[in-house]
Amino acid sequence: MDVETFQRLSVTEVASLVRAAGPKVCGFPPNGTRRWFMLEHPELAATRGFEAYLQVAGQRHLDVWQIFFDHGVDTVLSPFFGSAVAIRDESYQRLYRQGLLWLTTSRQALDFYHTHEVRVSIYGSARRHLTDPAYAEVLESFEAIAQQTAHHRQHRLFVGIYAEDATDTVAEIVVRLYQTQGQVPSKRQIIEAYYGDDVAPLSFFIGFEPMAMFDVPLVASGMEDLYFTVSPSFYLDSYTLRAILYDHLYARRTKDEYGRLATEEWSQLGAFYRLNRHHVLGVGRQGAQGCWWHPLPQVELLPE
Repeated sequence: MDVETFQRLSVTEVASLVRAAGPKVCGFPPNGTRRWFMLEHPELAATRGFEAYLQVAGQRHLDVWQIFFDHGVDTVLSPFFGSAVAIRDESYQRLYRQGLLWLTTSRQALDFYHTHEVRVSIYGSARRHLTDPAYAEVLESFEAIAQQTAHHRQHRLFVGIYAEDATDTVAEIVVRLYQTQGQVPSKRQIIEAYYGDDVAPLSFFIGFEPMAMFDVPLVASGMEDLYFTVSPSFYLDSYTLRAILYDHLYARRTKDEYGRLATEEWSQLGAFYRLNRHHVLGVGRQGAQGCWWHPLPQVELLPE
């Protein structure tokens, strides 16, 4: 099947192909969300600011997660809050606190989780870091939504809070499990204790801007496929996800049978590598007086 045919399939057909390839675990940290909001909703940004951003961005989270679930991706890991946010000013942290509460208490979010049978869990080291009383309500709301959705089995959403360094939390988990069962716990037991459920190795990760995978501890095996959008995360739509899914399911599943390549195929491969020997995926430039970064086109194709 070529990518054009894959793009023309119905959502149900794509989901069937994705599920047939085995359970999929996707890492998807939402980034560039304020830029997306200011670009796509300039009037709201100018007149209503903070309040409008919470409502619009919150709904967009649900819309994007639904795109994943509709296309057969059953588990999404969404790193959301960590040190990179905590070092910013109080107004920005307040924005995130309200956003986290919206995702766990708003009618739109609750309807989404129940309608689509989404089990919601928090992972990371939230209680270790969020000791400020201002975050108590956030932690309580996540515990409540985890209990409310614990019986859902169709989809799973894991929201990461302070998940960038799991060392101390994992050490505590290992000690606790060892004390409980009298033997060193298995990796699966550690993962289940950390995430609140058994999570298979990461299938693919979709980031934005500088190419870096982060905040998906214990499940990154080195075998996951990495993708990085050029536009902020909220621009992800069905077409883009299908392009990624096609690449993940088909394009990257190459055979390492170089001994069977014909002489002319070796020649073509060598010519391609020599043409691109100075090209590096991930090299980019700064724009707008250094306020944003963008990747540069790198791959040059051989003439037909």
